[in-house]
Amino acid sequence: MACSSNPMPLLPLRISSSPLLSGTLADDFMATLVARGVCNPLPSLSFAPTRRYLAVPKSGLSVKSNSNKPLPLLPKPSIPPKQIIALLDLLEQMDNDVVKEIERVRQHIKEVRATTEAFREEREVRYEQIALRKDQEERETKRPDDEFWLNA
Repeated sequence: MACSSNPMPLLPLRISSSPLLSGTLADDFMATLVARGVCNPLPSLSFAPTRRYLAVPKSGLSVKSNSNKPLPLLPKPSIPPKQIIALLDLLEQMDNDVVKEIERVRQHIKEVRATTEAFREEREVRYEQIALRKDQEERETKRPDDEFWLNA
C-alpha cells in the first residue's frame, strides 16, 4: 500500500478584511494605525494540516489533485485620504469631548467640595449651640445639695 501526500489548499485569512470587523470604522482605524506607522499591516494567516496521506487502492489508481495551482492574490485595499482625514477628525472630536467631560467633572468636584465645607461649618455651629445649651441646662439645674432646697 503506497501513500501519497496531497497538500490541502491554503486559505488566506485577512483579519482586517474579516466580516466580523464590518463597518468602515474598523477599516479606517486599521488604516490610520498603518499609515502612522503604529503597527504593520496585518499578515495573512494560512491554516492547513501539515500532511495528509491518502490510501491508494491496490488496483493502481491514483488521485490527481489540482492543489498545485496557487490561489489568486487579493488586491490590497488602498485607503483614500478622505477616510484617514475623517478618522482623524473623529479622534479630534473625541479628544475635545473628553476634555469637556474632564472640565465638567472638575466643576462638579469643586461644587461638592464647597457643599461639603458648608455642611461642616453648619455642623460645627450646631455642635457649638448644643454644647452651649448643655452648659446652660447644667448651670440652671438644681442639684440635691443646692441652696434652693435648703430654703424650701
